Amino acid sequence: MAVSRNTQYGGEKPRGDIWGADISEQGNYCIRADQRLLIWWADAVVGASINLRNENLLETLDFRWKNRGHQRGWPSEILLNDNNAYSATIDLSDETVKFSLSMIPLELDSDAARLVWMSDHGCNRQSLQLQGYLISSEE
Repeated sequence: MAVSRNTQYGGEKPRGDIWGADISEQGNYCIRADQRLLIWWADAVVGASINLRNENLLETLDFRWKNRGHQRGWPSEILLNDNNAYSATIDLSDETVKFSLSMIPLELDSDAARLVWMSDHGCNRQSLQLQGYLISSEE
């Protein structure tokens, strides 16, 4: 494992939550079974309509973004399953963003162990953010 001080991935906006799923960025997100999953949207617009879909189970939910915050809880109406494919369509762009969720095993009880697991499962943005957190907490 390498050490780096630049923990931003590309030119992306920084996220406040390492463990959430960004509905505006495609990719795989590693999530923790012991924490509530948050949806992250950097360009959140109050009142925007979101269509969230579990592609494996064909469950879908339409909801409105209710506040100016950049994150909200994952809706309980859409089942969370390990390695399922999901999609989000925001009415402001009509672009569908596809992403997947990988559940971090509960037996990984340290951030260092989670970091290695996340890197192995393609959660690059999150692993860089966690790496930055670990580095800054040691300084």
